[in-house]
Order: sequence, then structure tokens, then C-alpha cells
Amino acid sequence: MNLFEEYCKRHGLRCPVIKRAENRLNVIFRADPAIWLTHWMVFQISVHQESYHPAFYHFSWLLPQHNGIFGSGALQNLSAPLRVDWDNYDIEIIKAAQREDGIAAIADLSEAKMAAWEIFLYCADERIYGLPPTVRYKIYESLSHEKSIEERMKCQQAIVDFLYKSGDGLAGRWDNIRVYCDPAKYASWLADLAERMRDQEYRKEFSDLQSVA
Repeated sequence: MNLFEEYCKRHGLRCPVIKRAENRLNVIFRADPAIWLTHWMVFQISVHQESYHPAFYHFSWLLPQHNGIFGSGALQNLSAPLRVDWDNYDIEIIKAAQREDGIAAIADLSEAKMAAWEIFLYCADERIYGLPPTVRYKIYESLSHEKSIEERMKCQQAIVDFLYKSGDGLAGRWDNIRVYCDPAKYASWLADLAERMRDQEYRKEFSDLQSVA
């Protein structure tokens, strides 16, 4: 928690917290499959440095591709990345947080880890089907919402251990997917802001604050 966040918390202020990406940041969103044909979407911020100029950013929305893990790629851009110049960063972050087209950000890191796991299974569906029955049963357990997240994560780890030992390449593909929930690269502050923007009262307060500014 930085000084600004601590000040807002201490004084009960509901100001939005926006942080500059220094390398690459990700947020996983739940998606309405009736709209997006998938349960997940990833928002990614990448930083690009230019000599003698301020950095600029690319904002990308990524969709998981069914069985794409060894083919076209596990995640593909929904559209061309949006170039965001340094002085427009805050504005575009707010626009991303305000999206209401069937997506909802995941702020809790444990939930984000399980979402990344489900993305991996979706992208490797055909290969997963070829695993031994005992491993597939563990996969079903890792997806069961009747179990706690802690229990599901234990099942997940047992499967990952098996994949590393089997050496068939799936473990490396999981490594590529789990970067989207890496705590050092996960923008929980943006997920929190997106969640707040779903509250109509907060959105009104924020609009009033913008009009004053």
C-alpha cells in the first residue's frame, strides 16, 4: 500500500487508485459466454520505451482460444492493441474499468489463479482428454466449486507436478498461462477499481469528482 492509498483508507476516501505500469500488468476478467463465447478475458498493459520521449503503453484484451495451446496460441487479441500515450494513461485506465459489456474483474489473487488454471484447461482441452483417468479425475476436482479454493489449488498442484514429470510439454504451456496471475504482475488495484465502477453510487460520486476537476 503506497502513501496515497494509506491516506485514502485512513480518511475513508473512495478515490480511485491508478498505478503506472513499469513493465507488464495483467487482470483476469470473468466473461459472459453468451456474449464472448468464453468464460474469461485478460486485460494486459505493456510498456514501450522510446529514446528521448516518455514511454507509451499498449492496452490489449485477450481471449482464450479453445485447444489453441499448441496451435494458433492460447490467447489472441480481441482487436489490435490500443496505443496509449503517457498523458492519456489515466483516462484510458478509467475507460477500461468502466466497461459493462458482460465482463467483471477478479481482484482476489487466489480466484485469479484458479481462473488462469481454467483458461489453461480450456486452451489444452484436447490434450487434457488424453491424460490418464486418475489425472483427469483430479482435474474435475480442481474445477469443483463444492470444494474450497485451497482444496482446488492442492488438486491443481498435484496435476502440475504430474505434468512436469511426464515431460510432454504441457507443463511449459501452463507456465506461459500462469504469468497472467503472477502476483508481481497482477493489477489488483485495477480489478478493485473495475469492481467499484459496478457500483452505481460510486460511479456517480466519481462522475461528480471528474466534473469538479
